[in-house]
This record gives sequence, structure tokens and C-alpha cells, in this order.
Amino acid sequence: MAVIIDLNVDQGTTITDVFQLNVLTHQTLPFNASTNPYIPFDLTGCTFNMMVRPDYDSPVKLTASSGNGKIVCAAPTTGIFSLNLSPADTTGIRFTGDSASYVYDIEVTDQSGNVSRPVQGAFNISREVTR
Repeated sequence: MAVIIDLNVDQGTTITDVFQLNVLTHQTLPFNASTNPYIPFDLTGCTFNMMVRPDYDSPVKLTASSGNGKIVCAAPTTGIFSLNLSPADTTGIRFTGDSASYVYDIEVTDQSGNVSRPVQGAFNISREVTR
């Protein structure tokens, strides 16, 4: 099941959000969180895809992926990847009012073709004044 993380961004700015995927190791019950049973998920060979939409059935407003260089996994064995958006990625999004709330998710495809969705949530944009 995906973790809910709401992203709050300023339109027309450089955005870098870092995520770390961890997995639960085998541990005997009862569960003891103090022993830190989580280890980084190995992202070696994984690809990433993200879409931002006004709602689940609307046209895509923004796409980020490992293919277009907007999602980068520099050290795969650490489970860390980053979302990197340039000012141009959000400047072209038009909306009325001071802010807009969209939905997004990030899907990860491993080397075997298995797809998971580790993170999803709201993608909130505050409108820029200076252009």
C-alpha cells in the first residue's frame, strides 16, 4: 500500500524532493520497532514514473520519470531517489486562484517488470506572482 505524502510546491521554482524506500525485514513476533527492522529497498535497475492530474480521471498536467530525467536514483542500494523539477515544469500549469490541489503518484518498475506504487498524495501548487 502506498504511503501518503502531500507535496507542496511553489510554481516556477526549482523543486527537489528526496524519498527513501525501506522494506520490513523478517522479524519474529511480537514486533519490536526499537530494533529498527527496516532496511533500504534496492532500486538497482528500477525505473520510475509519476503523473500529476487535477483528479484521477483528468488529463495529465505534469509527467516525471527516470526516462525524462526528472526522477533520479543516484545510489540505488540506499533506496533513495529524488524528484527534480525545473521552474518550467510548473510555470505552464494554469489555474485560477492563489493555489491549486492536484493528485499524484509514483510507480516503480523493477527489473522483472513488477510495478509498485510506494507513494501518492496531493500535489499542491501555490501560484507565482513574479514571472
